[in-house]
Amino acid sequence: FESYIKTYSIKNLYPNINYLGGYSMQGQKFIGKGTAEEPAVLSFMYNDTLRIRSRSNYFVFSPEKINGIHARISIYLEKDSVYHGNITFSYVISKKELTVTQSAEYSAKGPFQDSYHKIDMNFEQLLWKIDEPEIHLSMRRGAAIGKAHFESYNYFDRDVFDRLMGMDEQHPLYALKKFSDKFKDTDFPVYDYALYVRHSPDQVRTEVTQLMVLGYLIYDEESDYIRLQPKLYETVKASLGRIDYDVIQFESNTVAPQENAILNIRNFDLKIHGIPHIQVSKVQDVFLYPDSSTITMKSNRSFHFGGRVDAGLFTFFGSNFYFNYDSFKLDMQKMDSIHIRIVLDSVDQFGLPVQKELTSTINFTSGFIFIDKPDNKSGLKINPNYPILTCTRTSYVYYDKANKAYGKDFYFEIYPFTFDSINTFNAKDMKLKGKLSSAGILPDIE
Repeated sequence: FESYIKTYSIKNLYPNINYLGGYSMQGQKFIGKGTAEEPAVLSFMYNDTLRIRSRSNYFVFSPEKINGIHARISIYLEKDSVYHGNITFSYVISKKELTVTQSAEYSAKGPFQDSYHKIDMNFEQLLWKIDEPEIHLSMRRGAAIGKAHFESYNYFDRDVFDRLMGMDEQHPLYALKKFSDKFKDTDFPVYDYALYVRHSPDQVRTEVTQLMVLGYLIYDEESDYIRLQPKLYETVKASLGRIDYDVIQFESNTVAPQENAILNIRNFDLKIHGIPHIQVSKVQDVFLYPDSSTITMKSNRSFHFGGRVDAGLFTFFGSNFYFNYDSFKLDMQKMDSIHIRIVLDSVDQFGLPVQKELTSTINFTSGFIFIDKPDNKSGLKINPNYPILTCTRTSYVYYDKANKAYGKDFYFEIYPFTFDSINTFNAKDMKLKGKLSSAGILPDIE
């Protein structure tokens, strides 16, 4: 039996799961069916709020579980979502547990697109107990090692871009954009595009499948349509120098049972584990080394972390650090210590300036670093005054480590200060106003 109508609505088909679509009976199997134009839809609710919606032409229902193949999934985060166009999932009724993996085909290896955090994510498995607020992104069941990749929407690498061209006369991303402009739509059939580039439809299908894995487009095999994604347009503009871009991408490597990431569907925080370091600027030489290799990502690629920051000739240790993507700034609420190297006037055997690390460290302060101008995350424009360090609170230099005769009551108190050009810091720049407290030996000296 198969229904003619494909829009039956069944509320609470299972607890907190609604169904919309057609259905058929095959023996004891109850099958949810849809079409390319009207796919069947499963909606998963959390606290009476829609959190996940999956669309497919084929769902299999049983008293024990739901299975879906070649499904699309959207995880809703306010007005944004995490989306993938070709997944396989299983929902176990007794455990209230949803498991999502990419389909086995090569075409399904593209990233999950997260428009809230503005990143692409590649991971092996998504696991959610639908009564709980956390969605786990991790390795497949039984695996010992979890690998995941996270990449900014605005990431651009010239070498990767050039390799995409291969032996073609025209870069494939340029060709797709030109045809989209001519067609006046971001969605178009493979056959029409194949005529435009004078390739066979099969050759185009192979090409666009490879580009889909990289997140530039979505190729729907059933309709034989291409849908261009914002990443393609951004990459083309970045390649022509028309927009700024960033270099933010990182790998997560974890050992079971630790997952690669946890998405909280109440506040939309994305806690990512297994990240030893993150480079946020190649030109300004800024690296972050999070404690426990963990960050908590907020909206639009901003994130909390604690640990170590290397910025030019300065190294910062502390907690409650915040990377603000929009302003391209590091807000460091609790700096335990600042270690400084200076550039000397001499050069080494390779002709490079000699650097020397200062014995003293600056302690117990807060402040921020402007990494570069917010519209120059790529570093294409030369801004020699950056990075800029501002300490907004009184800080201290102690001498007890250098000489045990000095206690903590013998110190130099430094007033708030600003240093620019901390990539090329030298001894002449080391001018800090404050006062010396000498444990009562002398009156305080300004």
